[in-house]
Amino acid sequence: MRKTKNIVFSICSLLIILLIIALWDKEPICDLVGVVKLEFSTEDIVKISNRKYMLKSRESYKPFIKFMENKNWHYIEQVGSGLVFEKDGLKITVSSKMFTRRYIVITYDGEL
Repeated sequence: MRKTKNIVFSICSLLIILLIIALWDKEPICDLVGVVKLEFSTEDIVKISNRKYMLKSRESYKPFIKFMENKNWHYIEQVGSGLVFEKDGLKITVSSKMFTRRYIVITYDGEL
């Protein structure tokens, strides 16, 4: 009986957490998939949608800057929560936000 109560409690807790995340962010499933990819792989950065990438916050922005440099974008500076890159005279700014305290989501509205 006690084991059944624990299982029901765990399922209800998980559903409540998923509901909170769904209301908190417009694309929670993509973000959760990113968390799973990061936790169960050796990757430093994962693509979670056409315009979003996720990385672990303990490494700051280093994996994303390296990723962009591999695409010939040169890191210029950080402005608030944005990162400025330049390539062939074109400057772009990507925005970042924390997804929980362990992950950073990087968003850009164009093509990288």
